[in-house]
Amino acid sequence: MSGYIRLTLGAGLTGAAAAWLCGPAAARACAVCGGDKGSALVQGAQNGVLVMLIITYVVLLGMAGLALAWFIRARRRAMPSAASFGAPLPGPRA
Repeated sequence: MSGYIRLTLGAGLTGAAAAWLCGPAAARACAVCGGDKGSALVQGAQNGVLVMLIITYVVLLGMAGLALAWFIRARRRAMPSAASFGAPLPGPRA
């Protein structure tokens, strides 16, 4: 087994063990997670997460749209233009 795989596997197992040991007690310690569902703190945290998700997906969709526009532009430039269909081919004349 290579050193990178061994290091990754060890880090994953260490993280899983830490999550198992600190699981329920750490979740109860969070005022947002264990708080009142209708409180202003919980609603603000939920709205903040929603805003961050919306911003992330808008940026990702913008990047995908830009990549698609570049792809379409490259395909259009690779196609021969309509004016060149009737033009004679270059080369020696018979």
